[in-house]
Amino acid sequence: MMRRRQFLAAGAVLSTAGCLRSVTEGNATETEGGPDGTTEAGFSDASTTDDEVRTESETETETETTTATPEAPETVTSGWSMPHAGPANQRYADVDGVRGDLTAVWTFEPGDEGIPLDLTEPVFRDGTAYVASNTEDTVWALDPTSGTPEWSVEVDGPNDQAIIDGTLVVAGDAGVRGFDPESGDERWTADVDARYYQFHSASDGTAYVVDGTSVYAIDVETGDSAWRSQEFEENVWGLAVRNGTICLTQSSNQNPGKVVGLDADDGTELWRSGGLSGGGTSSAPSMADGRVFAGDVGHMIHAFGVDDGSRAWAGQTNGSTHITPAVGDSTVYAMGAGSTVYAFGSEYGSLEWQVDTGTGEYSSPAVTRDTVYVGTEAGVHGFDRESGDEVARFEIDEIVEQIVPASGLLVATSDTAAYGLVGTE
Repeated sequence: MMRRRQFLAAGAVLSTAGCLRSVTEGNATETEGGPDGTTEAGFSDASTTDDEVRTESETETETETTTATPEAPETVTSGWSMPHAGPANQRYADVDGVRGDLTAVWTFEPGDEGIPLDLTEPVFRDGTAYVASNTEDTVWALDPTSGTPEWSVEVDGPNDQAIIDGTLVVAGDAGVRGFDPESGDERWTADVDARYYQFHSASDGTAYVVDGTSVYAIDVETGDSAWRSQEFEENVWGLAVRNGTICLTQSSNQNPGKVVGLDADDGTELWRSGGLSGGGTSSAPSMADGRVFAGDVGHMIHAFGVDDGSRAWAGQTNGSTHITPAVGDSTVYAMGAGSTVYAFGSEYGSLEWQVDTGTGEYSSPAVTRDTVYVGTEAGVHGFDRESGDEVARFEIDEIVEQIVPASGLLVATSDTAAYGLVGTE
């Protein structure tokens, strides 16, 4: 069964295709290092120099200072209720970002040491976080203030979960199941083919689930299947839903990738975009401001009109951008495989800033009111949304695969654990 990490590998062999109608010219200069007395990332270097002079009285009266141990907030909430935050996959949380040197106030490590967990992206509901492990065949409800499990339930190969109209919907190897989010009691099992292994999204009491070649609409109250789309000739990598339109990405090794628009009421096809460059993508798109955004293996980020699939613009990056972009306040944030984070204007694709993390990329960006976060093979990086200056960092010798912002806390996952991170500001 294909897993999330295999999606990225699959994208690397997609064929080259298509030419672009509008491409941004060049990229902005990478963010320079900080002024004297700061690190390259802009963090203050507070070490005392030999030239500093201290009086005898200052020395005598000096007292030892202590740093308070960081604590998790008393309550933690987030509107991040499904993969990529919401139905449109904007990956935006309406909270203030946590900044500074980030610290883990809790660690959740449910598996055996050294065994990859293949954790899903955490989601939130009423102060509870939900996360699942494909290898442990388990879904957990966590107290996000402590990382303590409130309950758990066995699910064969869970791949993603979402909270939809008060139901915890889990897609996995055995199909789609609905659970009570407070107790973990099962409410229903959907009568659909048992081969779900890709992303899913949802809206208005309906779960839209991708099975690899088609899309199902499932009523989350009963688990009944409302409709199934046509079976596409290429792999469907993910979808987003907004204002009655489903936009999905599809591609294969043999054919150029494209974005397809479906009617959310019955699954009928509305339009198909032009080809994505470089052979396609292997991730879900995002939707905002009348546009659908998708990255591809050919070092491009694309914008298409939601009404008809017409190309609006395409921006150049220095590496494959086949991970879901984030959108906040008319800016699209993408990450290229060359370790660089990009901010593009959503209307015309103008490059607002770019900054190199100095390490390999991995996660899709996550955006708050003031900060954009990315996970890399060395931890978490947070950048100011306006300037691109680095304002937060969590260093760890693990690949950070997902980042979910909440009120006063970030939940980040690696291949072995989930972490609750707080800042020093």
